[in-house]
Amino acid sequence: MSAPEKLVKKAGPILCDAVNDEKVGKISRAIIRYKQGIELIAQAMRIMPLGSADRDKIMKNFAIYVRKVADLEYLNKTETEVDQYKIAANSTGHSYQRIFTRCCDAQLRMVHIQDAYIIAHHQLLNFVRFCELIIPLSVNLLVITLKTGEDARKNLPDFDELARSLEKRGVTLQVDFSSTIHDREIIFDNGWVVKSGRGLDYFKPPEGKYVLGACDMNQHSSDKMTKKQAQPENKELSDYKQRLFADAEKIVKEEFPRKVIEFDALLRSPKLSYDRLAEILPDKSLNIPVPDVENGNTDNDEPAAKRTKVDNDSKTKTGAPVFAFTSGTVPCNENLAQLMDLVRPKLRDAVEQCNTVKMWITLLIPRIEDGNNFGVGIQEETLSEVRNVESEAASFLDQMSRYFTTRGKLITKIAKYPHVDDYRRAILDMDEKQFINIRLVVLEMRNHFSTLHDMIMKNYEKIKVPRNSNTEHLY
Repeated sequence: MSAPEKLVKKAGPILCDAVNDEKVGKISRAIIRYKQGIELIAQAMRIMPLGSADRDKIMKNFAIYVRKVADLEYLNKTETEVDQYKIAANSTGHSYQRIFTRCCDAQLRMVHIQDAYIIAHHQLLNFVRFCELIIPLSVNLLVITLKTGEDARKNLPDFDELARSLEKRGVTLQVDFSSTIHDREIIFDNGWVVKSGRGLDYFKPPEGKYVLGACDMNQHSSDKMTKKQAQPENKELSDYKQRLFADAEKIVKEEFPRKVIEFDALLRSPKLSYDRLAEILPDKSLNIPVPDVENGNTDNDEPAAKRTKVDNDSKTKTGAPVFAFTSGTVPCNENLAQLMDLVRPKLRDAVEQCNTVKMWITLLIPRIEDGNNFGVGIQEETLSEVRNVESEAASFLDQMSRYFTTRGKLITKIAKYPHVDDYRRAILDMDEKQFINIRLVVLEMRNHFSTLHDMIMKNYEKIKVPRNSNTEHLY
């Protein structure tokens, strides 16, 4: 087996894993594996002679994976705007070298250019100049992808000529045409993103053939425009976001349906059946006996004798007095306690999962812009529903804790006034109400998770990509 064949064979399982990761929503890991496979294929193509049938065959698959990575990175890009580069009208000193040099380094493997107007001769030359700049600055560059307008299809022979030139330097050029793109930006896979209203075409035409600026773009006058440059986030923060996104997508796709099934099964089980209500309620005596009432001597009109005062020896007795029931402790409602112990962990998990999904949606909300906010509205509506579920789950947990405190206070009332049956009846009503509340909590959480999962999955694409990049700059 030849060296190129070994490299291609080695890339196969890696690319298969990347496809599987993409299917289950692990986009970040899929991008990494796609790049690993692409790099192996690129190494094989560098060894193979230009124009060979095997190389052309591999090139077709190579182009598919490169296009896939470009699309995924566009959807999954995360950036932090750190610089706004303003170019005044008729000013000079704004060459590609000044703007793009810091975006190129040894970590750069792929560059994705999206510009609808690589059509005219000078626009083609601008693209060539851009390639001339980044290749010597990026020693490990493998792929340059260009997505441009359909009108640029007439330049296909020129793109083929440039592609053959780049192949000699070990760089593959992939060109795609689209009739819908309007956005102009350049994505470097080391994390830099450059957005420009005029793309690469921000130079004015030279005033003549033999003038300053005809060859040196630094001497070329420029149109008025603004370039926005973004750099990668802090690596630890970026890793945290990727883990959060992966966990949140898993929760939405796997955990929410599981929660619906668990709460529904618990709701239908005998544990929460109303037929069990008689078993749930405690005995009316509550282990607090009703003492005999002594009204003193009623045989004559003399008042009851006073109790003899006992001189307490304060030197031998210390601490607070402790009162106890003659029948022992008053137990809590063990049946209800078991039900709450069963439901409480599920509510705790629900609060944490909703918090993760809330952070996921919040971090997906793009920066504030004027217009094209339909997808952002969907994100905000979904976020509101997630917050509602999180808040209700937390309030259910708080209500369960307050039940024991309130019941305990009522028990002390019974101990103090054992002859008042209304207090004993209030305990039975409180326990019955708590059983109904537990059942309603399970019912509500089942409905909440069912609704939440349905809402997110129906609007999944809009939540992940709220703004259509193809219309981002339409006015």
